[in-house]
Amino acid sequence: MTPLETAIALLKAHGYREASHPLPIGSANFSFDAVLTADRSLDLIVLSDTTIGNEERFRRQILALSRALDVIRSRRTL
Repeated sequence: MTPLETAIALLKAHGYREASHPLPIGSANFSFDAVLTADRSLDLIVLSDTTIGNEERFRRQILALSRALDVIRSRRTL
C-alpha cells in the first residue's frame, strides 16, 4: 500500500469520503490524486503524491484552488 493509499484509508476510517474527480469549483475543474470531504465538517482535504509529481506544480494548483474557493465565497477550509 502506498503512502497516498494509506492516508486515504485513514481519512475514510475517520468519516471522510472521496469527492468527485475532477473536482468542480465554479466553472473550473481541478484534478488532484485525491480530494476528500466530510459530511459533518467543511474541511476539504487535497492529497497529492509528491514522489511522482512536481511539487511546484502542486503548489500552483493549490493556489489556484484556493483562489477559486475565494471567488465562489466557499466556507470550506483547505
